[in-house]
Amino acid sequence: SKKFSALIEIYNGFDDALTIYSNNLPDAKIEPKVSIKVLISLERISRSGRSYSDIIKELKHLTSINFRASALGRMREGTITIPSNCVSGIQFCEPPVSIAIFVDGNEEDFNFSDMNGRFIDVSAKIIIQEWVNHDILEKCCITFKFVCTPAKLCGVPLSEQASTNIIWCGQVCRVMKKENISVSNVVLLHKAKIAFMERGKYVLSACVKISNMEGGKEIWWVPKPHTITLKKS
Repeated sequence: SKKFSALIEIYNGFDDALTIYSNNLPDAKIEPKVSIKVLISLERISRSGRSYSDIIKELKHLTSINFRASALGRMREGTITIPSNCVSGIQFCEPPVSIAIFVDGNEEDFNFSDMNGRFIDVSAKIIIQEWVNHDILEKCCITFKFVCTPAKLCGVPLSEQASTNIIWCGQVCRVMKKENISVSNVVLLHKAKIAFMERGKYVLSACVKISNMEGGKEIWWVPKPHTITLKKS
């Protein structure tokens, strides 16, 4: 997705109510010794040609929230920013890869009739963005993975799902070869086949995991998963 969301909790430690305000959210009043949570949605930050510290500064600026409070007869004003130790948990930058998945060559949701037990072609296109540094790419491992589950089980951990009614043919998980990812803006293609043993609605998605030798890891998902519906003709 081109946007990211962050849920920020703000605690009013004053003995009087305070008002928070910013360009990204409406004014809100917080009573004394009370905390509230605010949800903000922003465009992802470009990483192209920028240092990590510059990106963090921009993130703090975009998510900063102003406050004003009257305490002891004086008007107090200030700015609230995200603590540095909380920044690492937010995927706020534009993704280093873009992912698109296709069902029978189609990028839209798909309805099938009388396809029980017959294999359907699924494919994926992964593009490494131009701004990704070549030297960093050479030190990374990129792993692609298809994921499919019955719609009624969305939100249930995959380890707890029974997948006997879904059959894969081909590689569901693939580690991209180093020589194929040493150049930015390269298009990587992957194909497999899937069959469903029961009629119903299924959700097909995919993700790319980027990891390095130091233990760093990012996981990026398809912005919008596909819905595959199998029904009687």
